[in-house]
Amino acid sequence: VRLALTQEFFSFDGEHFRIPRTSIRPRPLSPDLTENLLMTWASVESLEFAAHSGAAPLFTNYRGWDTLRENLGRFNALRTSHGWPASTSAIATTVHVHEDGERAREIGERYWRRTSAMTMWHYDRLASEYFMPGATEEERERYVRAGYEDQASAGLFGTPGEVIEQIRELQETAEVGHLITLHSFGDMPQDTVERSMRLFAREVLPTIKTFGGPEPRAMPYRAVVSDRAATSPGWEGKA
Repeated sequence: VRLALTQEFFSFDGEHFRIPRTSIRPRPLSPDLTENLLMTWASVESLEFAAHSGAAPLFTNYRGWDTLRENLGRFNALRTSHGWPASTSAIATTVHVHEDGERAREIGERYWRRTSAMTMWHYDRLASEYFMPGATEEERERYVRAGYEDQASAGLFGTPGEVIEQIRELQETAEVGHLITLHSFGDMPQDTVERSMRLFAREVLPTIKTFGGPEPRAMPYRAVVSDRAATSPGWEGKA
């Protein structure tokens, strides 16, 4: 991707893919498009690939804050093994704000479970022979229900004051440098989404703007190339 977006013509000869000399059209409007590349993942292997690639961490689908803390620690340990500085994180998370905290949690958890159910349906996980092979139907359904609960618990739902404190804790847990709040999820009605967004903008945003550290920073591609050339003789600029 970096080669394709930074060079007029490129080719690639990798372990799994081979791309002959070609060019991408249309070209990026900004020449520094890949200078701060963020990457998300859904497996340990993908986390390691992202860290070794020099990308900055983006969390979009995590199960609980303990997992978040562990993943960021692992990610930055791999970065520093190359002599690169640790990075803050970017996080996209579901948010629902209401004057009544219980109502906020009821709405947020209801529609987040629907979001998770849509994902399961989309990938047809329960019907796939590759999903938990050897497990009984009851075991797979129990695993899925636990996943719903884990993901719903990672959402930020409550009164403005409660959400501010949740974001403060999240920032301390995952060294958040960039927070993306997702107010529309599942099939939540538009008026319900807008009510939450307006309340968030009015009573939460002014406070949380004072939180956090610097923006997440990826390693420039030239630094990644130099590192790989030094550690993998014969690599010669492959991405």
